[in-house]
Amino acid sequence: MTNPVFIAPLFPLMYRAVGLVHGRFIPTLKKVTKGVLLTDDGLSIPARLVGRAGLFGKISPDTIRGDLVWSAYPHTEVALWFEKSKAFLPNDEALEAVKNQPLPALWLELRDIRQPKKDQSIEEIRQGNNYFSIRGQIIKQDEKEGKLIVRICRNKIPKGKEKDIQNQPFNLMIDGFLPGNVEGQFWDFDVSREGEILIIENGTFVADLSEPNAEVPPSPADPKQKEEGKNKQTDASGTKTQPKKTGKIIRLVK
Repeated sequence: MTNPVFIAPLFPLMYRAVGLVHGRFIPTLKKVTKGVLLTDDGLSIPARLVGRAGLFGKISPDTIRGDLVWSAYPHTEVALWFEKSKAFLPNDEALEAVKNQPLPALWLELRDIRQPKKDQSIEEIRQGNNYFSIRGQIIKQDEKEGKLIVRICRNKIPKGKEKDIQNQPFNLMIDGFLPGNVEGQFWDFDVSREGEILIIENGTFVADLSEPNAEVPPSPADPKQKEEGKNKQTDASGTKTQPKKTGKIIRLVK
């Protein structure tokens, strides 16, 4: 699966972890912005509303009811879930939906409701269901288990907000395998959700941040990038090309 809906990165080292999930959000009795997402494949994934979705939940609850396509931030750190959410209380309706499940292997921050544009249909939006765009630095690879830990950072932090929890880097665990020593490298991944697991489908090497004098690709704002952009980004037929060093994902089969 390739990126069906999200814009191309604005600059080479742009961090990103966002995707689309189709499902129905059920809030807790205590907090309208916290609860679970009942997905179309039958899972109950812990979730909280943030951004525009959080605003809709507070001022216009009817807009977040029903089966919707959500733009979502994925997380796999359990400690971060409890620290940021603290959603489940003994008498909450949402707890009943997940009480027999282990601690969440995946939880979501639902940031917006994905609506089709003028030239799109809802079917086109749903074609991107369960696709995630993950861009970040590889912190660790477990070759035996076939898992990667990718560090995700905020691209821009408002002045004075550096210590806020929502602005802190976090680690995301995804399933897949890359040949060689990739720790410290920045990669661009196409990822799909299968149940509570995020699985790499494709990946492109961007830069090696582990080297002291690592060559970082220039930003599109760089004049040289503008002058040479067409030569680097397309071939003679206008087809997009990949950077010189790329890596095709080898998916482990257990």
